[in-house]
Amino acid sequence: MGAREILMLCGSGFIHASWNALCKKGADKQAFLWLSVASASALLAVPAMPRVFLVSRPVVGLAFVSGLLQALYFLLLGKAYGSGGLSTVYPIARGSAPVFAALFGWALLKEIPSAPGAVGIALVAGGILAAHLGSSKPRPGQSPAGPAVYAILTGAVTAAYSAVDRVGVSLEYPPVYLFLVFAFACGALAPYMLTSRRERVLSEWISNRAVVAAVGVLSSLAYLLVLFALTSAKTAYVSAVREVSIVFATLLGVFVFKEPSSPSRLLGPLMIICGVACIGSAR
Repeated sequence: MGAREILMLCGSGFIHASWNALCKKGADKQAFLWLSVASASALLAVPAMPRVFLVSRPVVGLAFVSGLLQALYFLLLGKAYGSGGLSTVYPIARGSAPVFAALFGWALLKEIPSAPGAVGIALVAGGILAAHLGSSKPRPGQSPAGPAVYAILTGAVTAAYSAVDRVGVSLEYPPVYLFLVFAFACGALAPYMLTSRRERVLSEWISNRAVVAAVGVLSSLAYLLVLFALTSAKTAYVSAVREVSIVFATLLGVFVFKEPSSPSRLLGPLMIICGVACIGSAR
């Protein structure tokens, strides 16, 4: 993986950690995230519209599948954040994704990591595990098992849509493709959000529309950087380097949200940086 892709993914990681931190503002996390997807779709419609009607059927099919997976991702992530904090959910969701991505990349795309790449993926996964083991303990009466299960499922879904998107961006310009993905994700969730959770959606928009819009912008930018990296790098490598976001999330947790730190929480980011360096040397 080249320096350009590494830089894009590090930038994406910082933005990704930032918008996840902003999700703390939402009272109803699922409604908040759906509104952010709707905002992202509206934003991406501007650059995508001149080309969207020229998109081929295979690309539409891939975007549809990815959109359904993204819809599931936002539901699971919202559920996880509804019962667990940033330092509990984020490391597990991000840490499980490279493992699943390596499996999906091998099974679906026949991508076999080289030795440095495999070492890098292992270091990234181990670093995120270390960061999680040193994360803040759950509040009294709160079990981490529920958030952990939803976070692991979120990681699996992340890896699945990354594998689909690896093919999609090889056939279509990333902003156009991402517009279709987010539009399908938004549409898939609309019946549920506008019926069962209509009052909560309205309340979130009234209370947090500026933050919702900010998350829409940041999530679009973060994933666009990932999609551009996917045009020239292996899925497993991209998924692993994205986990540099846990470094930024740890810093945000310790210095902004004043979460307790520990040696393992500091060791985790160091392992991730070493893993990213190994992946950077892999081919």
